[in-house]
Amino acid sequence: MGNLDSIDSLMELNPQAAYDSLCNSKEQMTANNPKEISMRYRLLMAKAQNKL
Repeated sequence: MGNLDSIDSLMELNPQAAYDSLCNSKEQMTANNPKEISMRYRLLMAKAQNKL
């Protein structure tokens, strides 16, 4: 969850870097994780795509 927190913080300063980080960690965040982490990942991905 800490990785998602840092990506969320990066979102305001550099949305492209946050998006790239999310893309790089997609497999890790969606496979074998609790639903709350998967949903948070999806929320951050939507937020990043909206800012680009």
